[in-house]
This record gives sequence, structure tokens and C-alpha cells, in this order.
Amino acid sequence: MTTHIRTKKRILGSVSLFGSKVVSFLMQLGFTAYFARSFSLDHFGIWALLSSFVFICTTLDLGFLGSGLRNPFTNETDNEEKRKQFFSVFYISCIAYLLFLIIATFAVPQFPWKESFHIESLSNQQVSSLFLLVAVSVLIRLPFTLSSSVFFADEQTHLKGIFDMVESAIIGVSLLLCIAMQCSFMQSVTIYFTAFAIGPIFSFAFLLRDRNWKLGWVSFTTMKATLRVIGKDSFYLFVINMAAVCLFALFPFLVASMSTIRQAGEFSLLLKLYTLLLGIHYPLILPLWPSIAHARKENQTKWIRKEVIRTMLFTGLLFGLGGGIVTIFHRELIFLWSGVQVSFFPIAFTLYLWVFILGLVNTLTQVLFAYSQFLTQAVYYSFAALNILFLKILIGNINEIKVVILLATLGIIPLFIFQMQKTKKIS
Repeated sequence: MTTHIRTKKRILGSVSLFGSKVVSFLMQLGFTAYFARSFSLDHFGIWALLSSFVFICTTLDLGFLGSGLRNPFTNETDNEEKRKQFFSVFYISCIAYLLFLIIATFAVPQFPWKESFHIESLSNQQVSSLFLLVAVSVLIRLPFTLSSSVFFADEQTHLKGIFDMVESAIIGVSLLLCIAMQCSFMQSVTIYFTAFAIGPIFSFAFLLRDRNWKLGWVSFTTMKATLRVIGKDSFYLFVINMAAVCLFALFPFLVASMSTIRQAGEFSLLLKLYTLLLGIHYPLILPLWPSIAHARKENQTKWIRKEVIRTMLFTGLLFGLGGGIVTIFHRELIFLWSGVQVSFFPIAFTLYLWVFILGLVNTLTQVLFAYSQFLTQAVYYSFAALNILFLKILIGNINEIKVVILLATLGIIPLFIFQMQKTKKIS
């Protein structure tokens, strides 16, 4: 494939994913506004914790669905071998998630959610049932998202974008249903996560039909062989995901534990504005991984360097300008969106620094993944998480969220530096 065609395919994939992400975020913003305006701030705080818990649960993909299959698929040309690899990972995942589901059924109700996060509006049993619902929803959903890895590996990113829009449409219908039926908080959460669980089934069905793959069992010998191929890299991806949870996903839980569930809800509104920038950025850089992986096979070194530099410049511009606008106008944006009046300028500024560096880290992560630098990335991310822990011990008790965010920022600066050095060395 020529560099011109590869660039066009990458742009098509990026535009498709960007469009789908815009629609997805509109649905997410709609649901967030619905919960903020229809229920108390205590209820909204619980919704914020549930949203963060989704990200935590997705790390249970063990690195298989997150991307462990992409590079092997990039190097494999035989359709039958791809089918065997695909269903091997699918069934291994289903077995693992069934075990996780059994564990969650017994473990989640035992956790003192109400006392740990200062929840007053619901009983511990009700809160436990909601967190268990999230776990079940994610574990049902995860095996079917395997289709995305295939689309990425075969540089068909535009298909991923199309089916993301289908998922967003299902979420949109569930939002209208909640509004029309004037659902209670518990009912609304249940409807949302039911829609969330069934979304990727459509892309999964399309993939089987498009590749002429029949849904059938594969032998344990084949599963074992596939696991030998992807097991090591998948484990490294799992470590990276776990470190990422420590670095990025625990903010609302920390706020709730340090203050009140109400303040966690208010803080999550601010955090959503910055994660919106990440949501815009991420689909634009995702096609970088398969594009570079294929370009490496054809020794297109100049094209790779050009794309990396161009993407890094775009990333700096997006988070520099976008983050600055969010920081300056966060009060007005949050009130216009949710009707909640807040003022978090010191916290907003620390989030600005955090999201700027995180955007650069996400870009370099995709580049290094294309070079199969999974072990290196696992070490880097683990070091960043341990670095935050060390800084926390050094400072002592932390009771201000802006200090926590600042520590998270300081923790990922070495990660960014290591990634820059490694990228220069191998590209």
C-alpha cells in the first residue's frame, strides 16, 4: 500500500471515529444533564461513581480485547487462521468473564459503599445492586467488542466508527425512554446500562457475516496455541490498564471518600469537560497504531516520522487551546450544561496540566504499541503509578483534590519523558 493511500485510510478512519465520538459524547452529555437536572446532587454523585466504575471494570478484558489481538492480526493473512484466533480469544474471554461475574456477585454486595463514600440517599443494598449491575453490563458487553480489534488491525477503522454511532443511537433511545416514562433514579440507571450492554452485539454480528465466519467452537488446543501467541503482550496490556486506572479513573471515588458524594458529583461535571477533550482526541489517534504497524512492514520510515510529528503537534494544539478555554469558562459551561453552579478554578487549572500531558502520553502510547513495545509500556505505566504512591507517602495525608490531581500530573511526567526517548530511538 502506498503512503498516499495509507494516509487517506488513516484520515477516513480518524474522521469516522471522530464523528462517532461526537455523537457518543452528545448522548453522554445528554444523560449527564438528565441525571443532574432530574435528581438530587447525591444521586448525581452516585452516577459519577458508576461512570468511573465502568472504566475500572473494562480493565477486566485482560488485555485481549483492549488490543492484544491487533498486531497478530496485522501479520496474519489467512482468513481461516484469523477466524481461529478470533474465536479462541472470544471463548477464552467468555470463560474468564463468567468467573469474574461469579466473584462480583459475591464480592460487590459485601463492600461498604454507603459508608466509604458518604452516601445518604440510598441504602447500601441499593448502591451495591447498582455497582453489580455495572459489572454485569460490562462483562456481558466485553466479548462482543472483540470485533473492534479486528477492524483496527485490518485498517477498517471507519467500520468501528459506524457501529459506535449505532451504539450511540441505542443510548439515545434509552435516554428518550427514561424521559418519556419519568423513570426513577434506579430505573434510569438500569435502562442505561442495559442499552450499554447490548450495543456491540451489532458490530460483532456484522463482522461474522462480512468475513463469512460461522459461530462455532474451537478446540482447546487451538485456544492454547492462540494464548501462546498473544498471552504475553495481553498481560502487559492488562498491567498498563491497571496502572491507568490508578492514574486516571479514581478521582471521583477519592473526592467522595475525602468529602461528600455531592461534591463528587460536582467535581465529576468539571472532570467531564476535560475528558471531553480526551474523547475528541482519542479517536483521531487510534488509527495511528494499525497505520504505523502496516507501514513498518513496508519500511515506510519517513512516513511514520512525519505522522508522529504531525500528530504530536495537533495534540499540543488541541489540549493547549481547548484546555485553556475549559479552564477559563468552566463555570459558565457547567451551568449551561447541567444547571449546577460551581467554581473550581484551582482544581480546573491542575486538571488542565493533567489533561495536556495525558493527551501527549496517549499519542505516544499508540506509536509504541505499533512497535509492539508492550513490556516497555507496562514498565513505564507501572512506574508512573508507583511514582504517585511515593509522592503521596512523601507528602503524607492528602485531603485536597487539587493536590491529588497535581500528584497524578507529576506522576505521568516521567512516563511522557520515557515515551519520548523510546519513540526517538525506535522510529
